[in-house]
Amino acid sequence: MKKTTFHHKLEYWGLLLVVIPWYYLPRSLSMAMGSALGWFIAHVVPIRREVVEENLHRAFPEKSNKEIKKLAVQTYCHFGKILSEFVRQDRLTPEKLNSLVTTENRELLDQALAKNNGVVMLLGHFGNWELFGRWLGDQDYPMVALHRPQNNPLVDEYINSKRLSGRLRLISIFESTGAFIEELEQGNLLMMLADQDARKRGMFVNFFDIPSSTPRGAAVFAYRQKAPIILAFPVMKPDNTYHFIFEELNPSEMGSSQAIRHILQQYMYRLQFHVSQHPEQYFWFHRRWKTQPVRQLASDSVAPNLAGAPG
Repeated sequence: MKKTTFHHKLEYWGLLLVVIPWYYLPRSLSMAMGSALGWFIAHVVPIRREVVEENLHRAFPEKSNKEIKKLAVQTYCHFGKILSEFVRQDRLTPEKLNSLVTTENRELLDQALAKNNGVVMLLGHFGNWELFGRWLGDQDYPMVALHRPQNNPLVDEYINSKRLSGRLRLISIFESTGAFIEELEQGNLLMMLADQDARKRGMFVNFFDIPSSTPRGAAVFAYRQKAPIILAFPVMKPDNTYHFIFEELNPSEMGSSQAIRHILQQYMYRLQFHVSQHPEQYFWFHRRWKTQPVRQLASDSVAPNLAGAPG
């Protein structure tokens, strides 16, 4: 563990002060309080409110200012509920969690794993990706999730204790490329979030018709290892249960750089579709379009870039 500072301890104590009361509440009350906290932040201490509304305007230019503001508040409320769920997800037994979940096209994942060539699973910062990882582990899928360690080691330890409450395994994005490939060679499921701005090292594909720098690592691993690609969309329903949707992405047989672009573009198209159905469930707090596409780097290098792994 990295050396902790007094500032790290203050952040950690502040986090515990906020979240511990939720931990011991019934789930329904905890979720209601999470939504209320989101509403409070949106109106009273609107952290990144301008970023959220700017992103929503860019994604949905046809919506009025009133509609955008309403969607922004709904986004804060959604992620307040996600936070409350995350805080207490280690209290959920596998049976209780499974009772909250319905699935669609789950057989696609099972069929992909049966090929014994590993599976690359791509998600976005959409719905409840944290609980989705916990559910996969509880279902005995041989999976490992990539994550970006937090700068605060105490907070990082707390977050990982929640993620590891089931049978999920974690691997840092700072591990060697060989470690990720080894997971696929062993027939495991490699879960990656790859929808945040990847700066100059990313590949530009369209997301809501806007060129968007996108991490290419997941696509590179899948292409090089001939591993199946499964997309997952863990949607939260109005009654606070979940509907986990699986889709299969068929890689192109084109040359490497064109194939990587094809994979990423199809991934972004499908993510855009689901986000359009539930726009309040996407993490609009991130500056998705911060990097501008002056031009794609020469030769379209396909060196893996893992920026955007779950953090």
